[in-house]
Amino acid sequence: TVVGPLFHAFRGLARDRDWRWLWHLPACPASVVGDAWGVWTCKIRRNDPKLVAALKPEQRLKDGGSN
Repeated sequence: TVVGPLFHAFRGLARDRDWRWLWHLPACPASVVGDAWGVWTCKIRRNDPKLVAALKPEQRLKDGGSN
């Protein structure tokens, strides 16, 4: 909801006198959007055998793996 993040942000701002508490206002809805996007992606592509592999970025060692 909107009320919870507003309450926590202004309570923290009043308690700590730290303006960084206002970051709580956009961070909470952004977190919900990210979670919803992940759930939606998994539901839409649930039959894709490479779902997890497609969501991970490809990683390679630059020197071919030797130390």
